[in-house]
Amino acid sequence: ETPQECDLILAGVQASGPARVYQVTAPAGAAPAPAGPWGPFSAPPATMAENSLPEAPRRIIVPPASLTVYAFEVR
Repeated sequence: ETPQECDLILAGVQASGPARVYQVTAPAGAAPAPAGPWGPFSAPPATMAENSLPEAPRRIIVPPASLTVYAFEVR
């Protein structure tokens, strides 16, 4: 329900080069409805964003009701 801040700890690998960030986020205040025309979830559509970072971050903030994927090369 609120943004979460946490450390990104990569154990056993070393990130190398730029990172790509893919994030799917539900609209603010949107909670899935119990039933609707699209099955069990009929909330407003989520949004997808794609960004790049110069390197893998050490600290991240993720929005509520979201899925975030960080992609980067490893050594």
